[in-house]
Amino acid sequence: MKKISFMIFYILLKNIPGNIYINKLRGMVIGMYAQGTKKNLQIGRAVNIPSPSSLIIGDDVVINSEVYLISGDSTITIGDGCLLAPRCFIQTQNHNYENKSLSIRNQGAINKAVLIGSDCWLACNVVVLPGVIINKGCVIGASAVVTKNTESYTVYAGVPAKPLKKRI
Repeated sequence: MKKISFMIFYILLKNIPGNIYINKLRGMVIGMYAQGTKKNLQIGRAVNIPSPSSLIIGDDVVINSEVYLISGDSTITIGDGCLLAPRCFIQTQNHNYENKSLSIRNQGAINKAVLIGSDCWLACNVVVLPGVIINKGCVIGASAVVTKNTESYTVYAGVPAKPLKKRI
């Protein structure tokens, strides 16, 4: 029943054009089902979170519009003070494909948790792959694909994401 009530309530709110009050209301709804402290959580329009119970969210987090947080059987952790710009895509699940005698569809999936440390900014269209740890204070440039763990307080960009410089 809890999942059904979430779905109904969130669907009604999901596509309402946002302002700070609507974004905070969406944050409160997601906060009822997600783990973590979640104080002052703001969620933009058309954010897709199929499994909010597998999210762990800190305080003062802003998740902008059209972000996808796809967690299979693993968790996505977002630390305090993080900013996720529009159209970021974070996933914990990937397909197995090693066995060429089986179709990819029939090989199952691999699940690995994703952790985003406190005070991180993921710019527009960033993709974070399963198992990645984005350490505290990182900035990930627009359209980067993060395939490996990052170093704290470092700016990354590119496909795949590479370190550019340290934050001062």
